[in-house]
Amino acid sequence: MNGESWTKSLWIVIFLLVLCQACAPTKTFRTNPQFDTRIAAVSKPGFLPVDAKVYELGAGGIEELQDEWSAEAAKHIQGSCTECLGQKQRKVEPIVVSKEIEEELEDIQALYRAVSTSILLHTYTEPNLFPEKLNSFDYTLGPIHDLLAKVNADALIFVYAQDEISTAGRQALMATGVVLGALTGVYVVPRGGVAVISLAVVDSSGDILWFNVQSGDQYDLRKPEDVKTLVTALLADFPAGR
Repeated sequence: MNGESWTKSLWIVIFLLVLCQACAPTKTFRTNPQFDTRIAAVSKPGFLPVDAKVYELGAGGIEELQDEWSAEAAKHIQGSCTECLGQKQRKVEPIVVSKEIEEELEDIQALYRAVSTSILLHTYTEPNLFPEKLNSFDYTLGPIHDLLAKVNADALIFVYAQDEISTAGRQALMATGVVLGALTGVYVVPRGGVAVISLAVVDSSGDILWFNVQSGDQYDLRKPEDVKTLVTALLADFPAGR
């Protein structure tokens, strides 16, 4: 699947997620069946650079990736995650990407994006739920012992974030759709953007020990206060360290 097709597929999953929030279980996080035992063995998690992508959504529905917005969002998210985890006595060390591991990290983050999309689709969105995946959350990226040795960590924290920012033209079309719908009773409103953040803790086996996601169309990942609200909800149920 090429990058454009993958992005479109992820947006479909995200919108299914938002639509199903009302009927989804109250508990939003997912844990490996052996979570309690295995998280206790994690003492030095490494925080991977946040993989954030923020797009501008034009009037015609065309997305354009904005690098500056993406970097801004990543900075806010990493800061908020580090702060929230610190409040839970979970100290994390940011991983510095050297030339030696750059390609390896790109590959594993791409794999995480694919796996997290499957998690969202099959453990969060009602039309596509796999009950066995909910009852026994056993997603994996494959062993990462070698990578952990290179970055001096015993687990990795992955964060993926995505957002769409509607242009003025797009917002005008949305407003027009609402007005016409009120007049005619037929609502055809172009969609707006949705912000989403997912976080996973992965141990040396590559198994995802803990996963959670938060999303909403009222948030803008370029705004620190919006990011803090999302991240606080994202990590609310993460267990405190000892």
